[in-house]
Amino acid sequence: MRWIIVMAALLSAASACEKIVWKPPVEKEAQKTAVKEGHKFDTRELMAGPYLLMSDGGAAVVRFEVQGEGCGDGIVVVDGQRIAAIPVATPEDDGRLQGTVCDALLPPLPSGRPFTYALEPFEKGKRNGRLPPDAGAHCPAPFKILVLGDTRTGHDIHREVVAMSMAEEASFIINLGDIVELNQRVEDWYRFFDIERNLLPGAPFVLIPGNHETWWDVEFGALMLNRFFRAGESGGTGHHTRDAGRVHMVFLDAYWGEDLVNEGRDWLRADLAAVPADRVTVVFVHEPPISFGAHRPRPPIKRLMPLFQEMGVAAVVAGHAHIYEHFVIEGLHYVTAGGGGAGLHKPDMNVVTEQEEYLVKNSSEHHYLLLTVGDDSVNFTVKRIGGETLEAWAVPLPVL
Repeated sequence: MRWIIVMAALLSAASACEKIVWKPPVEKEAQKTAVKEGHKFDTRELMAGPYLLMSDGGAAVVRFEVQGEGCGDGIVVVDGQRIAAIPVATPEDDGRLQGTVCDALLPPLPSGRPFTYALEPFEKGKRNGRLPPDAGAHCPAPFKILVLGDTRTGHDIHREVVAMSMAEEASFIINLGDIVELNQRVEDWYRFFDIERNLLPGAPFVLIPGNHETWWDVEFGALMLNRFFRAGESGGTGHHTRDAGRVHMVFLDAYWGEDLVNEGRDWLRADLAAVPADRVTVVFVHEPPISFGAHRPRPPIKRLMPLFQEMGVAAVVAGHAHIYEHFVIEGLHYVTAGGGGAGLHKPDMNVVTEQEEYLVKNSSEHHYLLLTVGDDSVNFTVKRIGGETLEAWAVPLPVL
């Protein structure tokens, strides 16, 4: 019996000292597919967009894709100015692609206020847009950050979630990843843009790459992420940040960013160390570091939890598991918000006994997450389909 106890202790010690290896994206054999018959577009037809991104310099960008070569004389009209769009990606990028992706860099606009713009000649009406407050702005009008996760399947549910969340009039939109089922299936990307065609024009959008954007055809996944979601040097792929008012948002890319065991972890520590004292930090990543759902948290992601605690992160928001979860560990909120449309998982598939005390709430139902930033707090509200509140709590802003 003593030998068994000694061996168990040795095995436990070996496990604790196990070297954590950062694995690159998984490439699986997959047939290259083209746009299906139902997803073909006419010459000079708008294929995707318009939608808003933020450039590295903080300027807003209207992005859209037009079938064929060139931008189709696309003009964005805002505040009386007519801004010609320029190509940023072309059909020559890959034989499966038919369109040209175009950008129009908007002039400086009042942050935190609504504005209207028009995309000519493709759309007859005007779009309503909102930008978040400038970084560090104190006492702006309350604004909202909308968070969706795992919208890749369950398209009718995804449409319901979008229809509900449009009423929130968010100033920033985040998707936690897995917007496509198969990254090499081109029509999956266009289905996402079709479902969210009236949501994404309204506020700057950030996609955090999920495993479904990454696996199978790694090269093509990177091409599509850069093509649609990268504005400047940040966004699309790689770790990056954005401040809105007194909220510091960190977007971790667990697949294409620098590995979170070595260089990426160093980058994260340096970023968190530089956050001004008047800010609340929220980290967004596809895979949760703590979860009882269908996917066991990977060691490299779990190993970030002490760093989050040490550096004063207020909340970590993830998807990946198609459930809602809320854990609190020494005041730090861990949220899984993967209920944007994909088939639901059970919330207790991989329960860790020693972590049960940290679980505040979990539920297997579709939902979205809303962060409302006010004068003195960031209010987290989780809403079910139908509009009822599933859970709500607040994180206070630092007292100055």
